Amino acid sequence: MKKIVACMMGFVLAAGCLSGCGGKDDTIDYTKGAWIDHSTGPVDYEVPQEWGEAFDYELLDMDTTTYSVDDFSLNIFYTDLSTDEFHIYSNLDESLTPYVEEEKTDDYSYSEYTELSHVTIAGEEARHFSYLNQDPEDDSISYNEVFAFETEDGYMKITASTDQEKLGKNSMKTLKKLIGTISV
Repeated sequence: MKKIVACMMGFVLAAGCLSGCGGKDDTIDYTKGAWIDHSTGPVDYEVPQEWGEAFDYELLDMDTTTYSVDDFSLNIFYTDLSTDEFHIYSNLDESLTPYVEEEKTDDYSYSEYTELSHVTIAGEEARHFSYLNQDPEDDSISYNEVFAFETEDGYMKITASTDQEKLGKNSMKTLKKLIGTISV
């Protein structure tokens, strides 16, 4: 009898452990911790302190900040159009053309462009869309959500990427809070 009860308890314990698996966002809820100030170009915002140091660099004509956390990475791009330097695109709409037209090159392949509900960021209406990006080197596919808006002297793009089918619940919650902290 003890063996039967022990086996049944083991089964209940195993079932309880497995009930938390599948479809659950296992990332940390960063909205509950401390947030710190950061900026990219003239745009100020806050990020979770637990994310640690940002990777800040220049990419072509953009000031760029990158964070890689849990199951997604966040890239914040600012293009200052008031400078005399060469600009790949002359305005925000032009910079979104490769996504909209689902451009394919030797370096990347954009597909499944989908307009999402627009949001207001720092008092400006921002474009919000998603797309898939396929890396031709290893055929990996990433899901990306982009928030893009104009500033006085240029434009900003915020891209959250994951190798999942979409951003997880906690990732979206964190991204929405970050967007709410943006000021120009």
